Amino acid sequence: MNISSTLGGRPTTVAVPASGPGRAATKKPKPPKDPTAEWARVLSTGFVLVTGLLTAVGGYTGGIGRILRNDPWRLALAMIGIGLAVALGVVATQIPRINQRSKRELSVWEPILTIGAIVVFLAAMGSGITAAAYSSTLKDRPSLSAHLVRTDAGGWSVRGEAATSGLASADRLQILVYGVPSDGGDPVRIYFATTGPDPDGIVAEQFEAPLPDGAFDAFVATANTGTLPRDCAGNRAFYVQSDPAVLKEAENFVEEWQNACVTFAPPGDG
Repeated sequence: MNISSTLGGRPTTVAVPASGPGRAATKKPKPPKDPTAEWARVLSTGFVLVTGLLTAVGGYTGGIGRILRNDPWRLALAMIGIGLAVALGVVATQIPRINQRSKRELSVWEPILTIGAIVVFLAAMGSGITAAAYSSTLKDRPSLSAHLVRTDAGGWSVRGEAATSGLASADRLQILVYGVPSDGGDPVRIYFATTGPDPDGIVAEQFEAPLPDGAFDAFVATANTGTLPRDCAGNRAFYVQSDPAVLKEAENFVEEWQNACVTFAPPGDG
């Protein structure tokens, strides 16, 4: 729209911007994104992922305390790495402001710090995931409870329960009860069982076996992971097996195992 007027005897035309529904209003420019806020979101996302992972693994394996006991350094490195990655990212976003204030050309450091922050962040996440996975695959030492009970016939039996967790599908729990003869002879097998885990890797097995007649210095109940049963000292209990070929093959057999043991004195007659 043009407005004409006379100023000092000379005509003057002034252009006035048109307004109205037929003319779109001028859009305001969007404020620039704050890179510090972006990295703050990255930090919060990283902690959400780590805590979510720890919560999931903790619920499956028995708690975050299990991870801290079994692999504390790797978990600590994950937390420190996430903080370091965010710190590097924040410094990288401040490079342009530093250039303006110090009048130095530091722009070359911006991509270096950004890439370093990404690498450290990914490494920290990998460390946290590795710690959680490692904790979830550890085999717990078996727990064993056993005691002597009087039977209705007037004799004695050993009754107990053995349990463990963290077993793979092919792992086994060996339960053995044996007597130590007073004459120094070979241990006498009283009870032996081998069992596998449920779909969650947990084994809980109850057992009961009558004690034999004879002179014994002690009765022993053991529970161990692995392929072969073991005595209270951790030695392979070869006397449980009866096939000589199996015994010969097992002499050089090496495996990882954990055991638990309960020893009883012979019960009195009273």
